[in-house]
Amino acid sequence: MWAFCSIGSRFESWLAFRAKECAMFQSPITKLVTFFRKSRDGWKAKCQQAKRQNKLLGNQVRAVEKSREHWKETAREARRRVRELERELEDLKCAAGGRT
Repeated sequence: MWAFCSIGSRFESWLAFRAKECAMFQSPITKLVTFFRKSRDGWKAKCQQAKRQNKLLGNQVRAVEKSREHWKETAREARRRVRELERELEDLKCAAGGRT
């Protein structure tokens, strides 16, 4: 019957399985197809929205970490500059105290 016997036999058994499956539903197939398609489209949209939200949150986390690292570096540089100026001030005090 089929050009590819191995595929054809699997397909025929799949069709038989589907026929048995469909027999247990009492609703018309068109209604079932519409319902299942609508259901699939709903969870697909929900999943895609969640993926977009996940990506946005991941980008936000990276931006916050980058900003935090920038400010940490700025604070380190400011502390280093403060220590340098305090040493310089101490040196000037010592030099001025020795002259008087």
